[in-house]
Amino acid sequence: CHASSVVAKYRLEERGITRIDEVGPVDPSEMDSWLVDAKMLGFSIPYVEPVADVDWEVLNVKPPVVIVGSGPAGICVAAYLSQKQIPHVVLEANDDPNVFGSWDILRQVGIEITTQKKWCNLPGFAMNEADFPNDHVSAADYQLYLKQYSHRFGINIKRGARVQSVEKRTEEEYASWIVKYTSSGAIVEEAASYVIIATGKLRVPEKNTSDDLASKLRASGIPFVHSTEMNNKQTWSNAIQAAQNGTLCMVGFGNSAADLSTLILQHSKAYKSNSETSKKPKIHIAARTVPPVFPRRASFLRVDTVGYFLRLIPCFLQELMLRFLCFVIPSTRRCNSAFPSHLTRWKKVNGRIPVIDKYGVLASGLQSGELVGHGGITNVSEEREVIFFDQPTVGNHSPASTGTKIDMVILATGYKQECLIDREDRVNGLYKCGFGEDMFLPLRSISDEARVIAEDIAASYRRFKLC
Repeated sequence: CHASSVVAKYRLEERGITRIDEVGPVDPSEMDSWLVDAKMLGFSIPYVEPVADVDWEVLNVKPPVVIVGSGPAGICVAAYLSQKQIPHVVLEANDDPNVFGSWDILRQVGIEITTQKKWCNLPGFAMNEADFPNDHVSAADYQLYLKQYSHRFGINIKRGARVQSVEKRTEEEYASWIVKYTSSGAIVEEAASYVIIATGKLRVPEKNTSDDLASKLRASGIPFVHSTEMNNKQTWSNAIQAAQNGTLCMVGFGNSAADLSTLILQHSKAYKSNSETSKKPKIHIAARTVPPVFPRRASFLRVDTVGYFLRLIPCFLQELMLRFLCFVIPSTRRCNSAFPSHLTRWKKVNGRIPVIDKYGVLASGLQSGELVGHGGITNVSEEREVIFFDQPTVGNHSPASTGTKIDMVILATGYKQECLIDREDRVNGLYKCGFGEDMFLPLRSISDEARVIAEDIAASYRRFKLC
């Protein structure tokens, strides 16, 4: 403790480091630099033989729990297992030590989390006011928090491990499962007593539509990107320029589309105020169905606080309450009326997530014409024009529609619902975590689910040790 405090004092005074987190173990990615500073200050570093591979069968103990994915679900389960002193390892495909799950995609886009900070805390370690002073946190802030959380509980994360399969052992062995993954080009087999798949829903982007819109756009020469590819300055510049010209189209109207549309309009207005142009930006939104759009805050009501109470009541009462809110909130009614009347509205939410208007930009944009609600895209011409389904089909005849000039399309088409396993096998130690349907407070549900899984594993683990 004395040596580490001396080195910490040196790093704060001489290295220009503003803060050192004293809670939890040292960040392994920074350990080498600490050792270099310690040597420079005169401390000697003893040589320690590296730990050899463990033969679990010889030791007569169960092999570790293998958790696939280092997002909130994965590290939350790992934290619970750490508290129960159950050995475990987290396998993460991304080799960047600052990346935790799909939150990196949201971080690059610059999206802010919808719910308040208090609803985003994971069990056992809350966000501190020094690093997270605001009521809401961005995706970049949450990445930092997940890193702090993993350090707090000393979670062992193997990075660059791309899991290929999870196979059950048929013979009687100490390990119930074999997890196969690739690392640095080699195929590795990890023995596991239990396996938890925590890759989450946001895993593989869906870069096309059911009617193969991508091929139509490609044939017409209209450039398009998926919402997850909005992660560099050039792509953002192209999107803002297209919005300035009124030739940007957003396909889909979920929360990704809403967040991107909001950010692009905000950037476009900032550009407009710094230039001599008087042109109003415009984004065309192509939607097949129209979800309800709720403001993040309406008067004294906050969407996450309302969500907390809604998740405690039966589903049919949730549906009735959501219908009531759609009727009484003025901005929700305005957003609904901004889309063609023949488009299908959500009669029931059924576990889907309504769109949240975080800053009021959606309601004001749809009212002012900066956001234009359309039906889905029915055709794309060689002149780089798209035809929207803005009028209903009469009999067997489609109404004549004029094309809209489009220079860029963003596919906010969500993600494929893929998972490494088809189903759970909890009796034999195979779990899924983070695939729930809580549309109100998903991070709170992940914490609850992780606790149940950890307690189930701990009970089984204790029975094994007693034997």
